[in-house]
Amino acid sequence: MYPSATPDTCETPKDLDVLVPVGAGATTVPEIEHALGTYMPAGGTPTADALAHALDYFTTGDGKSLSGTSYVLLATDGGPNCNADLSCDASSCTVNLENSMAGKGCGGSCCDPKLDPNGPANCLDEKRSVAQVSALADAGIKTFVVGIPGSQFFADTLDKLAVAGLEEHPSGPPSYYAVTSADGAQGLADVLTRITTGLITSCRLQLTSVPPDPNYEDLLNVVIDGQDVPQMGADGWTVDRTTAPPTIVLAGKTCEYMESHGAERVQITYGCPTLVR
Repeated sequence: MYPSATPDTCETPKDLDVLVPVGAGATTVPEIEHALGTYMPAGGTPTADALAHALDYFTTGDGKSLSGTSYVLLATDGGPNCNADLSCDASSCTVNLENSMAGKGCGGSCCDPKLDPNGPANCLDEKRSVAQVSALADAGIKTFVVGIPGSQFFADTLDKLAVAGLEEHPSGPPSYYAVTSADGAQGLADVLTRITTGLITSCRLQLTSVPPDPNYEDLLNVVIDGQDVPQMGADGWTVDRTTAPPTIVLAGKTCEYMESHGAERVQITYGCPTLVR
């Protein structure tokens, strides 16, 4: 998300460009991995500004034209800060919260501008960050919150962000997805897998438009996570024409799988003869 490989401490993009545009995983995952290896974090956690940028991207930028449902994944190793307009005591200073001994060296709050003119930028920017997550939710964009090692000192704030984002951890508390140092990289991978495979859990999949052929049931095909789902049989699917546009209704074990495990990707295509069995 940074405009340069060596951003300033609290720097965020100045326009609606993003480092890696949203796209298919086959192409974007390698780009994300490359970006993570090239662009180094600078120490600050400008969460509210980053979320505001995401909102602009999805509502007025290129993200507005994306099809399907959009989500934000907020993964952080610290508490939101980088708001120089704040003032706070030790109880809301991220430096103090991360290090219980810091107050002795600072003589109180390490965010005191008398000690450091840039100190207020380390105040916990909770209210503004929660407001931005709420703004995303109001725009129909839910937020998943993942706390990686270093964020455990801000669990209460992350919980508030998760609740506002409308995607709480189904097995919580906590309301956010917590990854500990003992979990390692695999723990983070497991959390991301759980999030992505749980996005689609409904047995009713409404089309985005009405197919032009009046006998379109014979020209639809359903693929769930790369597996073809035949139309006929107890575990197949039917079409509900009472909705506008019509809705694919999954049945039997196919429906049970969707409700219990969820799917990462569902493709409903029109034009080719339907796979019946």
